[in-house]
Amino acid sequence: FTSITRYLACLRHPEWREYLKRRVERVIAAGGEGVMWDNAMIVRCHCPRCETAYTNWRERTGAPEEWTAWMAFHREMLGELVAELHAHAQRLKPDFLMYVNCNRGLYTLNRAGNAVTTEDGTEPGRKADGKVVSNIGSLRYQWAVGEGWRPVRMEYGGRLRKGPFESRFTIPMTPRSHQLAIAEAAAHHVGFEVFSLGRFQRDLFLREPAALENLGAAGRYNAFLAKHEEFYVKPRSLARLAVLANDDDRQALACRELANHNLIFDVVFTGRLTAGRLDPYRILIAPDVRYLSDAQLELLARHVERGARLVISGSIGAFDEHLRRRERAPLAGWLGLKEAQTPEVLTSAKHGAGTFVHVGGTLDGKTLAASRPFWHDDSLARLEVDGTVRFNVHGQENSSRWLLHLLNYAAEPARDVKVSLGVPAAKVMLLTPDRVPTGKLKFEVVDGRTEFTVPVLDIYALVVVQPRAEGKSK
Repeated sequence: FTSITRYLACLRHPEWREYLKRRVERVIAAGGEGVMWDNAMIVRCHCPRCETAYTNWRERTGAPEEWTAWMAFHREMLGELVAELHAHAQRLKPDFLMYVNCNRGLYTLNRAGNAVTTEDGTEPGRKADGKVVSNIGSLRYQWAVGEGWRPVRMEYGGRLRKGPFESRFTIPMTPRSHQLAIAEAAAHHVGFEVFSLGRFQRDLFLREPAALENLGAAGRYNAFLAKHEEFYVKPRSLARLAVLANDDDRQALACRELANHNLIFDVVFTGRLTAGRLDPYRILIAPDVRYLSDAQLELLARHVERGARLVISGSIGAFDEHLRRRERAPLAGWLGLKEAQTPEVLTSAKHGAGTFVHVGGTLDGKTLAASRPFWHDDSLARLEVDGTVRFNVHGQENSSRWLLHLLNYAAEPARDVKVSLGVPAAKVMLLTPDRVPTGKLKFEVVDGRTEFTVPVLDIYALVVVQPRAEGKSK
């Protein structure tokens, strides 16, 4: 087994950019519906053209000569190229799709097009050591990149079982993990891309029974989604918690950690920050959000002043939007500290009607678990579940119903999953593609909350909750 060597052209070369446009034209002429530019790379070109452009960019922005500055320049340059190609395509075919398969560090590049994709997913399930492997944090992050209107899909390139000479090409996902992956993605408004290259494709061609069973398992779950399509379109977030993220994707790992603690959250990118964008969220989490402009810092401070809670790990706003270090970071002022150092213990300070909370260090599992009582609001949904169960709850545009998605990452079913939702229900319906009982669930409304139990959760279940009409008490 050897790796493939790729040679990347100078992306600023005018003739190369014209060649890329001709490729788009040929796709459209052949009847193609879109283009996916595969494997956007972080490779520094040292040609005079690129070096001059980088120097000019640094002079314009005042950015320091550091790798982080080159990365920011690289993202901006790639974004301009994709936007240029997309505009060229839309002049010929207005509904043409254009997106980029990129890895962490370049995810936000897909904003330059009108669709989102990545292959950074991992086969979901539980490892031999008992650790749950979930993509929920990544799915929430990619959905935020899509901004609610770009279609989003994810390929799961990682594997639970992988030796030194094994990879996604040699180890297909199991039927159960295929089904869990499809459900996991659909529950978070993302399309799952089946990886069929390598051994899986060969075995399908040879009609090997195991491969056909695997494909059939995926087909049954896709058929379920198609049958119940009405519940998977036009999602509307109910989250009251948001994670702040810079465009360099440093916060993507924190999103994974938060999701593993069954927190319902949206992702808000600092580059898109407005007062209206912050309005729905009473709790903001800032996991070492280093780069913020003065205006963005002021927006956050005003949001806290109006009653929100800003939970900070590591530093916040230590650098401005041009990557220049501030002489005095805002954290010390917000927390009323005389010194500018970052506190290592949990510290809080009132600000107007709201609160700044610093949990110290980084947002790892231990720190998060210890600090959660100080800031977490579980009024949206409470579940008494085994450690292998994850969930999502959301609404839909032009609909009052709530949709609860339950996902079990263990190899055996979970039983008697107790649920409490922050809405009084008139009807609760259980749907699942698994071979377990479905239909109406018994429930009761206590203090305005709907409480019920899901008897058996094999892999995935969808609970449709129809709230009571306003004014009705029973």
